[in-house]
Amino acid sequence: MTGYTDKIKSDFRIMKEVTKITKMNPDVRRNKVETFVHRLTGNPEVKAQLAEWGTEYGNALCTVEGRLLNPQTIVQKNQKATYQSANADWMRDIRSRLSDKEPEAVGNFWMMLHCNDESRAIGFAKTLAQVAGPLGLPLNPTPGKMLNVGSDGGAAFVAAATKNWNAQCRLIVSVFPNNAADRYSTFKNQFCCVAPCPTQVVLSKTIEPGKNLMSVATKVAIQVVAKLGGQNWKMNFPFNVPTMVVGIDTHRDRINKEVIVAATGSHNPGFSGYHNFSTAVPQTQNRDDEEDAMFDAARDLVRKCVEAFKKSNNVWPHQVFIYRDGISEGQVGNIRDKEVAGIVEALKGLPASPPIKSTYVLVNKRDSSRFSVGTANPLSGTVVDQIVTRSYRFDFYIVSQSVREGTVAPTYYNVIHHQCNLPPDAMQQMTYMLCHMYFNWAGTIRVPAPCQYARKHAQLVALNLHGPAADALREKLFFL
Repeated sequence: MTGYTDKIKSDFRIMKEVTKITKMNPDVRRNKVETFVHRLTGNPEVKAQLAEWGTEYGNALCTVEGRLLNPQTIVQKNQKATYQSANADWMRDIRSRLSDKEPEAVGNFWMMLHCNDESRAIGFAKTLAQVAGPLGLPLNPTPGKMLNVGSDGGAAFVAAATKNWNAQCRLIVSVFPNNAADRYSTFKNQFCCVAPCPTQVVLSKTIEPGKNLMSVATKVAIQVVAKLGGQNWKMNFPFNVPTMVVGIDTHRDRINKEVIVAATGSHNPGFSGYHNFSTAVPQTQNRDDEEDAMFDAARDLVRKCVEAFKKSNNVWPHQVFIYRDGISEGQVGNIRDKEVAGIVEALKGLPASPPIKSTYVLVNKRDSSRFSVGTANPLSGTVVDQIVTRSYRFDFYIVSQSVREGTVAPTYYNVIHHQCNLPPDAMQQMTYMLCHMYFNWAGTIRVPAPCQYARKHAQLVALNLHGPAADALREKLFFL
């Protein structure tokens, strides 16, 4: 649907009615599809046209067998948590436990900015400190600086923070009156590119005093832990050799007329710590040339991720699993022949012994396939790898997320290069586990975490920063 204005989007009642139409439950969707097919097959003219094309619709939806992967174990400081497949959410279990790797200390070396909203800012600061402590992020309930910037413009927030900022400042929290994009861009550009410092932006309406404030503060605290270099949780991946994962995604910067290519590469066994790199590819009139430049950029970023792994661990990875998002079906051939081939050659050129093996997986979260179990959605961890997949591909579907309304959308994975030799069930298990490692949500997400981190990184650079982030933030998830 198109034509939404900001006023319509902010009207809860209108959006609730729209949701009833756009987010159909599985039984409703199934009935509508079957009704549509019956209308087609019952129309003589349509049947005649389909016969000319050699096409025929079945009388029922396709039935396939799937497998359900077990709920995974979430680890924090040697404490373990799990969840039910029906909701795939472990927020309640982790909110009172130390992060697996605690972030750098903050204490009172943080500031909070607001615009004539002191009461909410003070209340939120106290609540944030209350929930952050158990996560291993000690915050004084009174920030070192509580500043009323006086004006709601981005320049006012930047000026107030810059005037009071010094090298000891570890965190800047800003309470914005609304979600104006120019204010957000001005603020983020200053503290991601010019004077690098972890920042967190919250909206005034989000931190309104009430029963939800504790929940909001907990989610913010989890983000802040990651932005400060902490690692909220980990999983025990079953590899006995140095292994890393890389996520790649792109986003167009329409102001600078560039394509931002971002890559996120892990540097620890639990795949909970990452290095982040991005580069800009100029848009050109010749789309083939632009695409080739993007392939070259992805190759160079993967090499940087691998070199960063070596620097952090003093050993080269033996195997690299690369998850690539943002690719259409029509680009698969070029990706295999150019981007993958370039990455393989780049890894061969590194002085690693043994030579680094690689596996390359295309991630498609926009696939039109939908699955249901009776009248309900499949549970988180459902895998489908037969009948609706292609016999000549190493491909599979995973339903990793859990939804409360509408029909869940599976993610389609296509392994187009596989030197690491994981069997299909192990590849599916690893992919599902990576969907648990996104530190902006204590639950499973639709794609592996490295892909989502790369997407967030590319979006922030393309939409707000319009330039690379400072090297000082390279090992922090500053884009959450």
